[in-house]
Amino acid sequence: MAPADGRLRILAGGDLQFQRSHDSIGIQVADVLAGFIARYVQDAVWGGAPMHPDKVAIFRRLVATGDRSLGSGVNFVAPDNMIRFLGIEPRSNF
Repeated sequence: MAPADGRLRILAGGDLQFQRSHDSIGIQVADVLAGFIARYVQDAVWGGAPMHPDKVAIFRRLVATGDRSLGSGVNFVAPDNMIRFLGIEPRSNF
């Protein structure tokens, strides 16, 4: 349970292990999806040209596919007005 002040307290350390991306198909897929989403957002926000309908459909499907109860999905670190511009309703991670 979180303390009354809402801050997270880390009580124990953990070991992190990093794989090389070419050794993990999961990391490779995540890199491809993250690259697509980053380019999509850049083009949508600053590109100045209409987005291809196929790209819009793929982007919307990727965003809608997440399941908060499983901790999966796309996490945007951006101002709420940019998220709304992309057609997404901003939500808290909590």
